[in-house]
Amino acid sequence: MKKSKTIGAPIGAPLQKETTFLGTVSKHKILLLMIAPALLYYIIFSYLPMFGVVLAFKEYDYALGILKSPFVGLENFKFFFKSGQAFTVTRNTFLYNLVFLLLGNVTQLFVAILFTEIGSKKVRKTAQTCIFFPYFISWVVVGAFVYNIFSTDYGMINQRQ
Repeated sequence: MKKSKTIGAPIGAPLQKETTFLGTVSKHKILLLMIAPALLYYIIFSYLPMFGVVLAFKEYDYALGILKSPFVGLENFKFFFKSGQAFTVTRNTFLYNLVFLLLGNVTQLFVAILFTEIGSKKVRKTAQTCIFFPYFISWVVVGAFVYNIFSTDYGMINQRQ
């Protein structure tokens, strides 16, 4: 039999049957199940919040909600740029972010250096626990602790004698 120059299969040989989408899904169902949690994560935390971008193109009315508010297209952007405040608002946004980044990093470095300078390991671990403790428990519980420590009636520090 002669060989085909383009495909490499013998001329006249039956062509391979193309697999359908459902056939491919059925063949790789375990792999698809493994990727499902990551896909679900991105749908919930990346794509669903994008639904709010629609608000930029609507004249939002609380009574009507997002879906029933009238669509105005680029009118909101035209108003924003014609108001003369576009440059000021954009500049302030960038400056606030810059200041927060700089102050945040400087403060974090300062606290880290302070921790390394604490001589006693017990005092250092206690200070670290006091700083990081609120991140691991509810703010309601933190508020209850603070209230119970500083309460003027029954608090450990400000207790009346």
